[in-house]
Amino acid sequence: MDGMRGRNLVDAPAATDTDSLRRMLKERGFDDATIAAMVAAMPPRSEERPTAIDLAPAVRERAQREARQIALANFESRITVSDLKNAAAGIQTKQLYDDVYPKALRRAGLERVELVDRFPVLTGQFGYTRGDATPGKSRLRTYREMNGDYTIYGELVQTEALFLRLDPLWIHRWMSARGRQLAAASTSRDAAIALLQDMSGSSSDFSVASDSDRLLITLIHSFCHAFIKRAAVFAGIERSALSELVLPYCFGFFVYSAARGDFILGGLQALFESELHTMLDGLVEDEQRCALDPGCADNGGACAVCLHLGEPSCRMFNTMLARSTLAGGAGYFDLTAAE
Repeated sequence: MDGMRGRNLVDAPAATDTDSLRRMLKERGFDDATIAAMVAAMPPRSEERPTAIDLAPAVRERAQREARQIALANFESRITVSDLKNAAAGIQTKQLYDDVYPKALRRAGLERVELVDRFPVLTGQFGYTRGDATPGKSRLRTYREMNGDYTIYGELVQTEALFLRLDPLWIHRWMSARGRQLAAASTSRDAAIALLQDMSGSSSDFSVASDSDRLLITLIHSFCHAFIKRAAVFAGIERSALSELVLPYCFGFFVYSAARGDFILGGLQALFESELHTMLDGLVEDEQRCALDPGCADNGGACAVCLHLGEPSCRMFNTMLARSTLAGGAGYFDLTAAE
């Protein structure tokens, strides 16, 4: 809710629930001795506990799961714009990070953009298919031992990634303009709570989500696809080599590059360090129409020409996308530009 103010999960505010932290580290694979040492290294807890937030159980579960994913992804590496500013040499470079970057983030309705240069990606192979290539006709053949146990062949690699979190206050304004009846909010935390309280988290299938969930997910997902299409150009990376991890209940997403063995190109890092402002300005200001309009706009406002990505890149199979959430008169960028 507070935007991960600490450097990583062990630097969390003093009121952090140690039981939740222990579960998170256990899921990560740490042994009991290491977990005990990490918990002991945390600053003393305050006696004042945070006020309980009334959320639907399904929404709370999803938000907590996504928050854990963010915390674990940033466990070994996290580079912020403030870090760039502190390490900058020269007046022009300091001005870039101190003045130009914050303005570009503000115009795009982003709360923050951060670099994770050791982003963990686990790829598991459960089986293979045999039979007719027609969808629904093929048969999955799993890897099984003689005793009946299933085998999964996995590969864990580290790559580079960018994490973008949209400003909850901007989302609050945008969704209110779209007709959602949200509680009043004056701070980012209040806005985040109001947004989550409007969610239902009623289904694990995004395709049948409620109106409020669908509106938020479509905004985050559309922003992610628009960002990937431009980031590929600025970072010098093939578009199909960039993938997404959309975390709508934490108002953000990861964009990461597919690692080739132990080699990481460094394109996202170069983008983050030198061209982020130019890319974001273009994302907000450049043409938002599709070459296939009006046909594309009449059929959802998302197609292979404008927002769709290849299958290796999109985890949601190009569903819940719409250019109208970003621009066109009532889009997210229209709202931020008016401020």
